[in-house]
Amino acid sequence: MIRTIIFDMDGTMVNSKEANLKSLNKSIEKYNYPPISADDYEIAYSMSGRDVLSYFGVSDNDLDKMKEDWTVEMDKIREDALLFEGIEETLKELKARGYKLGVITSRESAGALKDIKRFNLSHYFEEIVTVSDIDNPKPHRDSLDLYISKTGEDIEKIIYVGDSIHDSDFAKNANIPFVLGLWGAVNPDVDATIKLEDPRDLLRYIEDQ
Repeated sequence: MIRTIIFDMDGTMVNSKEANLKSLNKSIEKYNYPPISADDYEIAYSMSGRDVLSYFGVSDNDLDKMKEDWTVEMDKIREDALLFEGIEETLKELKARGYKLGVITSRESAGALKDIKRFNLSHYFEEIVTVSDIDNPKPHRDSLDLYISKTGEDIEKIIYVGDSIHDSDFAKNANIPFVLGLWGAVNPDVDATIKLEDPRDLLRYIEDQ
């Protein structure tokens, strides 16, 4: 029986891909790196910020400075990133039905919590684990281990909702079911326990388990 639903953030709850890429390209051009195309960014979209920069060839000497600059640029246009349609409705209904809700994200704490506050979502979640909280980000299972240690939730009753292969691999490594949210997924062929077209489909799926 499912009792706890943990959500990824970017690409799952927040439609932020375009804003993330725009701010990233503004940052990297200051350091004379080539612009990143939308197709190339899709591969790295769900990685942590440092991993994204490393993936696109940013040198270790530039990494920290560029990560800080990217954060600044993102803050300027973050208002362009909105919740996917049906997300808040789904969170509200799941909470009303007595399910425990949480977040595990590759975002850093400052940015993730700023968005949670901006959308007034904090009251839905019992715990939020970010990349700032652990040593090994997704797809390692450390985030879930920390979540469980903080909440005491039963791993046998947890599912994870995400949008990417990194989320899928995380769920596999944590040995929990994975729901691929096609509303924000980059690749619809990612392996998943189930694939859903709309956030509101979660309600029916969970009730049927």
